[in-house]
Amino acid sequence: MELARRYSNRPELLNPLVKVMAMIAAEPSDPPEPDRLSVQGREVAPWKITDRFPSNDLDALVAAYQSGATSAALAEQYGMGVTSVKRLLRKRGVRKR
Repeated sequence: MELARRYSNRPELLNPLVKVMAMIAAEPSDPPEPDRLSVQGREVAPWKITDRFPSNDLDALVAAYQSGATSAALAEQYGMGVTSVKRLLRKRGVRKR
């Protein structure tokens, strides 16, 4: 509560701080499931590309890259960025050409 003591002479700063501390204490300690994330009451997709990309599509992406497709073409085909394609390939241990 050192932080509250520093703000105790400034009620315009202390009241919002106390509210935020109460909200933090009231929230559950377990993080949400990756497939059930919500931001401001609306459902959103998981952030990590490895969580959003099915493994059978990943196998197809790796096979296409190894057969000669470029990262840019694969990114356009799968609707993601080139960096995401490169990250997925690197995580699978595929060497760059």
